[in-house]
Amino acid sequence: MQRFLRQNVFVLLGPILAVAIASFPLQLHMSLSRYQHYGLAIFFWGFCYIWQFIWFYRVTQLWTRLSFLLTGLYLASAGFLFYLNPWLDVSADLITSQMRTVRLILGVTYLAMTPPIFFVWFMSYLEERKH
Repeated sequence: MQRFLRQNVFVLLGPILAVAIASFPLQLHMSLSRYQHYGLAIFFWGFCYIWQFIWFYRVTQLWTRLSFLLTGLYLASAGFLFYLNPWLDVSADLITSQMRTVRLILGVTYLAMTPPIFFVWFMSYLEERKH
């Protein structure tokens, strides 16, 4: 158990950091929409996966490395998109039809990226069971 905690420290730290950021009322200190606030939390969660990939590159197997990298890029890019595009909120005012189309394309794209990431995590699980 101690080995697991030591080797996955950033993966375990990510959700804790994300919840802390989402819980802290950043809107009192800077101008942020709700989606920008959530975007910051998701970005830092993804950044912890990327940091896990970098920090433990030499001690992890191929599929585990890929799972950390892909999950980190997925979460960090989603958070970055939420931060840069606060109009992605469904209840946003003054949204154009072009913005609705972009929102739909982004949603479908991120949904389509989920099965490959799941496959990589499954291969990582199988790889870890061998060792």
